[in-house]
Amino acid sequence: MVTVKGKDPMMIANNLKPFKPTHPGEVLKDELEFRGISQRGLTGHS
Repeated sequence: MVTVKGKDPMMIANNLKPFKPTHPGEVLKDELEFRGISQRGLTGHS
């Protein structure tokens, strides 16, 4: 862990923990499900 006097160690880039990015399709899927909209309904096709 990198330390700098007077700085929060968690605010130093080398100390940040990597995260797994969320795929945009997963976000869209969750929003559609929450709003009760089907994929077909989103495009306007029946």
